[in-house]
Amino acid sequence: MLTKDELLNGAKQTIEFTPEGLVNSLYLRPLTIGELNELEQMKAKALGTYVANETSTSKGKKRVKGKLNAEARLNVEKTTIAEDNANVKAVMYSIDNESNDFKLNEQEVKSLDSKVFVSILEKVKEISHWDTDEDIEEDVDDFHQD
Repeated sequence: MLTKDELLNGAKQTIEFTPEGLVNSLYLRPLTIGELNELEQMKAKALGTYVANETSTSKGKKRVKGKLNAEARLNVEKTTIAEDNANVKAVMYSIDNESNDFKLNEQEVKSLDSKVFVSILEKVKEISHWDTDEDIEEDVDDFHQD
């Protein structure tokens, strides 16, 4: 039977990983649900606003005609910055584990070679089951088509 400690220690388990372009490896851990939620909230704050208004006419208790007006305002710059900051934190959080002899702060993560950063980020997303290609494909498949 699974114990509470075993369940809670799942996010502390690490994998050895050699980033693309490097010879030596480091250890990564999956992100916790709390960390994933924090990162998703960071990204969501920058999305902007979406307003939908429905007007309809009715005859008695029966709705006869309706019209939906929607307006979305998206700040691409803020969204991109928020996504970048969430990715940096994801790498920072994953590297911060007992198996590594070091920690990296945000500035240090931002100074990584882009090939190394992307390699680590992709592995963190994979082991954390976060923003996978399968999720994106499902979202596209579920998207309303005219």
